[in-house]
Amino acid sequence: MHLHNVESKNKRRRTEDEVGVAASQANADGTAYTGPVTRDPYWWDDADGASFYIRVFGWLFKIPPVLLDCSPTLKSNVEAKMRQNGRFGPDGARLTEERPYHLMNCTVGQFRAFLWISADGVRGDAEGLGAFPREHECIEKLMRISDFLAIYSAEKLKDWVESKFNDMASGTHPFLESCSSISLSLLLSIGCNGREDFKIAVVKKWIQRLWNKSAPSVPAIDAAEQHNIDSLRGVAYYIYAQDMIDRQEFTERGALKLRTDTKLSKEQAMRVFGGFCSLVASWERFRSKPIPLAIADGCAHATHAKCASAWEKRWLSAIGWRRIMSLNTADFLALQDCLRDQLMNDEDLKEALHPACRLRGFEDMKKIRAESQDHLAEHFTLN
Repeated sequence: MHLHNVESKNKRRRTEDEVGVAASQANADGTAYTGPVTRDPYWWDDADGASFYIRVFGWLFKIPPVLLDCSPTLKSNVEAKMRQNGRFGPDGARLTEERPYHLMNCTVGQFRAFLWISADGVRGDAEGLGAFPREHECIEKLMRISDFLAIYSAEKLKDWVESKFNDMASGTHPFLESCSSISLSLLLSIGCNGREDFKIAVVKKWIQRLWNKSAPSVPAIDAAEQHNIDSLRGVAYYIYAQDMIDRQEFTERGALKLRTDTKLSKEQAMRVFGGFCSLVASWERFRSKPIPLAIADGCAHATHAKCASAWEKRWLSAIGWRRIMSLNTADFLALQDCLRDQLMNDEDLKEALHPACRLRGFEDMKKIRAESQDHLAEHFTLN
């Protein structure tokens, strides 16, 4: 094939995205696209065997029929259009630039992605369809194509794409570690469309990236709200609330000039403010009322009262230590970590408590901390 790539990859990717948006707008009222038509800069084959002219909205493709072998449904539709041209047109049973096949139900980006995968299979490259794409651009093509393959019954390609998503879900591919939030959101949409294992893998990785600051919180908030995923919602809002405090300004008299990101909706901003207040209140309750110290194996009931009393005393002393006081009072998780760390290094507590009771207390604190993280979304719920 003689495929002429006259644009850079980056420029072509922008074009695909822009056309995808324009396409969805053109179809909003159910009418056909009637704008100008341009030859596709990449998938335009001048060879004699390239007899399929296919139009996707404002772009025209000229490709050899073999590229549609992976989708018998689509190829049959195109051939039916050729026969129709033979009955009603002067050019015989063939497609032309003026009389192409109009492909609906997909964007230009999706069709380019389909051709890209199909061409790899046709060329029989080193590993053919068994090769796993490493570049982000290639993975993005896989994400674009899922719906298209389902519509046009391209089972071979569909199975291959599914296998690639399975690899990502199992954590064997680095794409999730560094892809954009847009890609994460698209992958999550794929997972929410009947792929629970993939959905779980994407959510888990996205949450990890929120904690290590390698992904912004606002896109994660949007995705969590769109798909109603509490685990992602809680962490995304929590991270945003902590970062929000770091960005605030104060007046000369100490009044807080509270601001949120303009990308947040009014409802999302209300969730942030409500969650912030809830987190502060949770810490106030937690710090002022030490958790009960359960008796552990090896400690006698007659002496456990001494353990419980010392536990409560050292707890109330620790919450006033400088290290804890320096933390943001809405950072409920960090405050719990800090308090536990302070108590673990408290020499008076070591001397006063039975070793098993002391260990039991720290284990209970750890469990409460884990439960607090698992239920972060409760702080950001509007009643």
